[in-house]
Amino acid sequence: ATAAAVAADGRRLAAGGGGGGTSAMPWFRGNLLRYLRPLFLVSQVALAAPIVRIEIYSNDPLSIIYVHTADGITGMGQVGRSQSDSTGILTDADLVIETFLRHIAPVAHLRNVTSPKDLEALRQDIIYQNYKNTGQVFFRALSGLDTALWDVLAKQANQSVCQYVGNLVGRPCRKRVNFYCTNITRAATPEELTKLILQLHAKYGATGYKLKVANIMGRNTDFYPNRTIQVIPQVRAALEQQLGPGIRLMVDANGGYEDLRHVTEVAQILNRSDYFWFEEPVPFWNYDLTKQVRDLGLVRIAGGENEYRESLLEHAVTHRQVDIVQPDFGYVGGFSVALRIAQLAARHGVGFDPHSPDLSLTEFFSVHLMGVMANDDTLFEYGCTDGSTPLDIFEQGLQASGGSAPVPTGVGWGVAVQEAWLSRAEQRVYPITGVEYHV
Repeated sequence: ATAAAVAADGRRLAAGGGGGGTSAMPWFRGNLLRYLRPLFLVSQVALAAPIVRIEIYSNDPLSIIYVHTADGITGMGQVGRSQSDSTGILTDADLVIETFLRHIAPVAHLRNVTSPKDLEALRQDIIYQNYKNTGQVFFRALSGLDTALWDVLAKQANQSVCQYVGNLVGRPCRKRVNFYCTNITRAATPEELTKLILQLHAKYGATGYKLKVANIMGRNTDFYPNRTIQVIPQVRAALEQQLGPGIRLMVDANGGYEDLRHVTEVAQILNRSDYFWFEEPVPFWNYDLTKQVRDLGLVRIAGGENEYRESLLEHAVTHRQVDIVQPDFGYVGGFSVALRIAQLAARHGVGFDPHSPDLSLTEFFSVHLMGVMANDDTLFEYGCTDGSTPLDIFEQGLQASGGSAPVPTGVGWGVAVQEAWLSRAEQRVYPITGVEYHV
């Protein structure tokens, strides 16, 4: 219907005409929605801020995404980190980026996202259109879009992500969150580990430390014979002597054991030495064996960092396969899923500790989420010994000290990448040719 036709019909109604000559109501009922719909669509376009351009900057092991919307807002996110190929080299960022450009960006381009509901609708459209392409690489790519759009949503509201999420779920955003130091090497002896933890304690003041045990996916092997059974009690005893009681210790086996007998032996030693949790004792996909270890009741069981399927993380929580669930923002498809799992865990009395072992944007995602979801006893994972993330990537990294880290108060994630890092990175853009869009 043209504007002239709408005006003409309106004048007829005002004059008492109505098509049938007896009453205007049948015409009104039959035609009002038809004439109002174009006006509604025009108003929607006027209020829209669709995604008009996406940039990816890649410099192993990190790939940063910028999502530009038509109203001038730019959201920053990060795809799941580059992982080792079968030769042990970090070289698969290209697979994730190609997946993003082929399967995700075309669906996201020109979509309007102004609420978490819009974001979830877009996520579901992407997943449904790619039902033949799902897997960890796909969800690592989706994580980049998702985390960038949470930055957009918070900036639209002129809030930090923590404040924005806090308003959504009805919880305050904390100013600081306590942390534990992670990535403490599996190659060190008990004496070397004790020395390292004491150094970290002096520098960061953390009250928790996570040690590595077993070989990664090691099928019941150790870095050297009997290392695990020596490290667990000796480090505990040495730290209590130096620092007194109260230090929280955890271990991470990275799927190092494959049968209940070996896991039980380690769990018993952890129990006697009062360790707080035993992380990923068996390969992450073996949920039945994980549940058997958990049901021993010897030590809390943590896991979930390698899982990319939201439904299996939900099942792990609701069926108490783990005591602490640990989704990784990069593997599970972004901040949206991590937030849902955190809320689910809180309802079921399961601990929540998002996987954030490095000093990339992952730490910012984690501290914003834990700023809302943490309680006074919670420690979030902080990469005190991370050597894989370039120290010059951010204008200002997360400033952790005194056992806690501040939740950034700037809009969005509250962090910016240095131009020098961007200039060294490989840039990809979608769409390749410019698309004109005017609000």
